[in-house]
Amino acid sequence: MKILEMNETDRSLKLLAGDSFQVDNFLISPVTLGEVKDIGYSLYNQYLGVMTFRVDDLIDTTDIDESTLSLFDLILSSGNPDLIQLFIDSLCFFLKQDRTKINFHPDLGLIFGDINLSIDDVRVVSADNYNDILNVIKYQNYIFGKNGGDNPKNAKAKSIMEKLRKANEIVMKKKGVSNDDKIDFSDLVSAVSTKSIHYDKESVWGLTMYQFYDEYKRLERISSYETNVLAMVNGAKIELKHWCGKLD
Repeated sequence: MKILEMNETDRSLKLLAGDSFQVDNFLISPVTLGEVKDIGYSLYNQYLGVMTFRVDDLIDTTDIDESTLSLFDLILSSGNPDLIQLFIDSLCFFLKQDRTKINFHPDLGLIFGDINLSIDDVRVVSADNYNDILNVIKYQNYIFGKNGGDNPKNAKAKSIMEKLRKANEIVMKKKGVSNDDKIDFSDLVSAVSTKSIHYDKESVWGLTMYQFYDEYKRLERISSYETNVLAMVNGAKIELKHWCGKLD
């Protein structure tokens, strides 16, 4: 079953448990905080950024039906070697595949691993299954909603590399983490490993990215709840929402 077709509660439970999701011949296991630390948070955000481009980030779609276009095909046919390499590297990272064992087939797509396997056993990423793979990766990394949000069609005004340099800001916004106070990602890790009663600065690295952001936002909700309770005790009129409610 595709991740978008799952019952919301069932999907959330699997994400909280750190389970893997199957897409064709790929068993996609979630990335951990430790794995992000190892490659660097900036590169991790570039990987997310290039995979969540909108079609109109790459071409002018004024007179084109975007539903007929594939981001996967557009990137691979872009003629931009840096963009193509970053895209392939991002797939290798999130799918946990060997960068040295990739082949491109004009009819099938990107083949990972042994190209001599039967068509039923070979691991292929193509325009046909890319969105299903991307949806799993987005959920596992706490990104919800449509690709690109409500950004204007300004591909002509900004280069692809500008968009990649701003990937950190865009991805954090999608995850619902405010940058108003210039909070660095390392500050979030420090906060969770300090405030959480379950994870310290040694064990926090084993959390999946979904588990990490869920822990952070739940701690934030509890802190807000306790502050509001204290304010109500002192006479403030506040619409109190319990901390165990659905996270934004």
